[in-house]
Amino acid sequence: WKDPLDILAMLEAPQPVVRLMGQRLAERAGASMLPLLLQRAQNPDHAVARLHALWAIGNMTPRELSHQIPKEWMEQMLKDPQHGISQHTTDLIHKVFGPDLTQLLLEHLPEASPTLRYGILTALANQHQVVPFKELVKDDTSHDPALKHATAGALFVSLTSGESSWEQIEGLPPPEKQLAMGELGLKVLDELLVSYLDSASIDVRLAIA
Repeated sequence: WKDPLDILAMLEAPQPVVRLMGQRLAERAGASMLPLLLQRAQNPDHAVARLHALWAIGNMTPRELSHQIPKEWMEQMLKDPQHGISQHTTDLIHKVFGPDLTQLLLEHLPEASPTLRYGILTALANQHQVVPFKELVKDDTSHDPALKHATAGALFVSLTSGESSWEQIEGLPPPEKQLAMGELGLKVLDELLVSYLDSASIDVRLAIA
């Protein structure tokens, strides 16, 4: 095995192949490498090395990690000013902890940047976790195409789980209703949504069309 500090240095190499090799070595080292990777991911210097550290942590065996990643570390990483870092932290939380930390992600959703919001909504939708309806119809979420798709996915989970209803969407003020319908329109090819449309009112179907 290479010295752990040498592995960390490889994550900062200018050559992608060297960085990837360092990431793979860190993954193989497992939990013994975790404290150094957690520190490297927090260090604001060298954003690419931070990403490789996050990816290495996410690719380790989850059972080795769940009791060793402090919640305070995750809180700080979700608030990181480098939005790509905060988004990849949501991927890590989803991959390692699954639905166990749903509440942590929900707590950060109201004030999240668009990038972090995309990460949180995507992670929660992948876990089939329901996001509060009021968080999905904010008129400040409609500009980024990727974020629109993530919001559509979260709305779809909310509807198919029974936590939300078409009546709630139809009862929204016009701007929010138009937003919700537009986002759900992105899911119109999904067979489950089509089954909802079969029994929906003509207004709902026209709005999505």
